[in-house]
Amino acid sequence: MRTLQARPTGTDIDFEAHHGNANPHAHNWDGDNRDEGAPRFSTALVIKRTEATLAEWNYFHDWYLYRIAIGPNQEPRKLTLGLYLGDKRASITFEGVTCFSVEHLGLLNIAYSVRIVEATDKNYEYAIAALNKGERLSTQKGAKVAFMHASLGAEIAVEFDSLKIESA
Repeated sequence: MRTLQARPTGTDIDFEAHHGNANPHAHNWDGDNRDEGAPRFSTALVIKRTEATLAEWNYFHDWYLYRIAIGPNQEPRKLTLGLYLGDKRASITFEGVTCFSVEHLGLLNIAYSVRIVEATDKNYEYAIAALNKGERLSTQKGAKVAFMHASLGAEIAVEFDSLKIESA
């Protein structure tokens, strides 16, 4: 009996510059063949998609921060924030983290909002100043900056390449 195996066809989006292509870029697949990648998606488009994802969660307004997890000591680095509101739980995992800073962490930490911060935003300099207090392990810079503004307690700045949000 012969087993047929489905081959990938389509496009994947790659947020890393590990093989010389700018962030972000796409690869087209035809069976087992992947092309070299092309910068088909502008950073602005990716930021809009990321911002839309955060908007679906109401920017985590009034959610409680209960967990900060740092991934293993290897590239690409990850940082995960665990949040809850009532009986709902979610985690935001930042991937390709190049720098982060946590200030004012206390026993009670309530997010006012988690936002993507662009150079044109009024809070950009504030977020960059917070990042400058963090430890940078390489000269590489992430594609985006996010900032968790606090209603109470921790404020967190993260420089990263991509994020995912999962409900727990």
